[in-house]
Amino acid sequence: MGAVVLTVETGGLDAERRSDGQLTELAGMFAERARQIQNGKSPTARIG
Repeated sequence: MGAVVLTVETGGLDAERRSDGQLTELAGMFAERARQIQNGKSPTARIG
């Protein structure tokens, strides 16, 4: 097994800023997908 590193950059001149809730949901989805893979399952976690 390996590590998963998630970096999210926000801002910029024309970028849409994400809310704290959206970023928390995104991080949770990545964590759940990592758990699924670690447990030998196909990753199915999605946002929403």
